[in-house]
Amino acid sequence: MKQPVWSSVRRDLRMEPLTEGRIGGDAPLYVERWVYQARKVDVSGIKCPVLITQLGGARVNEGDGGRWRSSTLPSQSILVPPDTATSWHYSGPVDDVAFYFLDPGKGIQERLCRLVTMRRAPMQFSDALVAAAAQQLVDELHNGGSADELFMSRLAELMLEQVFRVLTASNASGLHPGHTHFSRLQKVLRHINAHLAESLPNDRLANLAGVSESHFRRMFIDATGLPPHRYVRGRRLAQARKLLIMSELPISMIADECGFYSQSHLTKCFQASHAVSPAAYRRRMKQADR
Repeated sequence: MKQPVWSSVRRDLRMEPLTEGRIGGDAPLYVERWVYQARKVDVSGIKCPVLITQLGGARVNEGDGGRWRSSTLPSQSILVPPDTATSWHYSGPVDDVAFYFLDPGKGIQERLCRLVTMRRAPMQFSDALVAAAAQQLVDELHNGGSADELFMSRLAELMLEQVFRVLTASNASGLHPGHTHFSRLQKVLRHINAHLAESLPNDRLANLAGVSESHFRRMFIDATGLPPHRYVRGRRLAQARKLLIMSELPISMIADECGFYSQSHLTKCFQASHAVSPAAYRRRMKQADR
């Protein structure tokens, strides 16, 4: 009997995943959650793309000999091309989830496969909606036989569509590999994601990083490619998209939950970023689920 592609990953890691399971639907995935501590792990290339999202833990570098191709923090992701060997270096315990593409020749999986194969290297990115969807899928899998399969299949397809959108957006960016201020920025990024509903002025974020405001702004732009206020707005919009899709909250309440001054402020920012209003976006996503 032919072994599944992920069996080689288990041999390389020399352990079994904490959680695993298959998600069906139009974009089928096999999911494994790994919680472990290691210093270095080399993983052989496998025949399908793999999306890896870090749920928690320490910084993880990928590359060889200190020349990192990527460096991730919790809530960040990497899309690994088929047949691409990777070398992972850990600064502490890590909690991550791997999504193996089961149908890379069709639909959204085919588009992502073509994109990452063309790049010929793992593609790192940071997106709150992808991270939240990955966490939700893992949590649902923990329910075992009572897991909602229809919900998971819909959410998996949405997650992959968002991955494609982020990787093909002109302003897509994450922390640059090998950046010297990862330890300082890790605390700042976690604070931003946990306090989106609150005011997040540069002076407060600079204080968290332990540097002056002017130095923080330069450091942040160097690491992410964006000034802090634009990064914060991107995270707020990502959270708004998540709530528009996954909740029935009024748009005015979503604006408040995501740190926008008002519903009109959310609408203005949303239209500038997505060329559609929040209400129209919600309607389109509901229609796509039917």
